[in-house]
Amino acid sequence: MRNPIAAAILAALIGTSGVLMTIDPDAANAASSTGSTTKVLAPPDAFAPGQPGVRRIEDYGSFALYEVDTALLARAPASVQVAADTDVLQFGAHPFDTQRDTLTAPPPFSLHAPFGPGLQVIQFVGPVKQAWLDTLAAQGIKPVQYVASNGYLVWADSGAQTRLATLLTQTSWLQYAAPYYGFLKVDPALL
Repeated sequence: MRNPIAAAILAALIGTSGVLMTIDPDAANAASSTGSTTKVLAPPDAFAPGQPGVRRIEDYGSFALYEVDTALLARAPASVQVAADTDVLQFGAHPFDTQRDTLTAPPPFSLHAPFGPGLQVIQFVGPVKQAWLDTLAAQGIKPVQYVASNGYLVWADSGAQTRLATLLTQTSWLQYAAPYYGFLKVDPALL
């Protein structure tokens, strides 16, 4: 395998058994939709196409990112790897889940967006693909620094901020974009 990171992830998914994970189709059909889902990493053929309770979010070649109904996940083999904190931007001062939390500013800060060019924070649906970064750069959105998990600080002028907002609504791979607020970098002990 050419990509050592992908090889390591696939090895972790396969585990010591050497068998790719599968889901029992009867269990999948019996799974009740709880409305609660979890992102998991698995080989691209781990789930049957159109399997109830499973949605493939992104294919990475040697593995794929899925959204799986929690009821189905409870019956999945141990080799299915939950993509823990994949939606959490891990700012030391203020980590937050971009899909479940509402970002709030501690006093004396606010969520008023500065006008004009500046840093924005974005988050992708899963592990970052070079093609996504290339698309941002082609739109005048300049990646500056990676932010765990699956995020980036990007520089954007006013026009690029508008294009970023459009990408957020029109692509499946970009799930969050907002100004980079100052309180995200201030240690809570200093507040």
